Amino acid sequence: MSQQQQHPQLHGQGREGSSTVLGTSARNDNVFAFDFDGTPPVATSKTAFPPVGAGQLIDATWHVLSSILDKMKELRPIVETGYENILLVRLLIEESRKSRGEQRLSTKSSSTMPRLGLPVLYPSEGLFDSWGPEARDALALRYDLSREELVDAFGSARDEWMEADFQGWLGANKFYEGIPEAISACEGEVYVITTKQTRFASALLEHAGIKVPLDRIFGLGTGPKAGVLAQLQTKHSGCTLVFLEDRVETLEAVCADSKLEGVRLYLCDWGFNTAAQRARGESNGRVTVVGTGDIAGLLAP
Repeated sequence: MSQQQQHPQLHGQGREGSSTVLGTSARNDNVFAFDFDGTPPVATSKTAFPPVGAGQLIDATWHVLSSILDKMKELRPIVETGYENILLVRLLIEESRKSRGEQRLSTKSSSTMPRLGLPVLYPSEGLFDSWGPEARDALALRYDLSREELVDAFGSARDEWMEADFQGWLGANKFYEGIPEAISACEGEVYVITTKQTRFASALLEHAGIKVPLDRIFGLGTGPKAGVLAQLQTKHSGCTLVFLEDRVETLEAVCADSKLEGVRLYLCDWGFNTAAQRARGESNGRVTVVGTGDIAGLLAP
């Protein structure tokens, strides 16, 4: 895995009270690794698709987008990385236009379509069962968009929003009640492992009054979460590594890695998951499903 990218920290107005710098105490032998979206904070529909910057990849007017935000909320548990929202929004718009007898969305470039044929259109109603790398890549091909274009557009959209209305962007991200205080009180080593770009995660953590050093935030581009956990396990040999995550698929991937058998795994039931996904977690002997009321005790020394 490539060395973690360093990003300038963005400074915003924090919550009232002093901030806590994590990872400065070794009195707790546990090492805690947190997922970000759905675990400490909750992303609203506004942050699922930033309202500026990525419109050129959507090819739609905002009155169309407003009619599908509810559907995007329903689909949020299947999203692993933010840029996937662009593909899902395009899919929903295409379905909406098709139902009205309108033409589908045009691709950015049609040069590859005659040779390859139009990639399959995955129906949104079945995405809870079919969504994954194959479906994601098929939609990217359908709309003639590369992963790099999608990542850059989604990140640029957030950058533009933050520059235009930083407080508005912060306000659109709500932290679950009691979670920042529990993390701040934790005396163990704390890391954040996220598919969000590091600069955005850092800004939100600072806003919540939690200062996590940049070298402890593993953001987009630092590799699979299982690989990051393996790095942390090696770095903190002799300690117990605890991973809190709201995607059961991610925890299942960790379970599949024999090198990570010693990692304690927790599925956060307050995050972006469904009852069926929580049931999968409960049926997994290595996974413990926890609620917000459990977190303080879990993090206590």
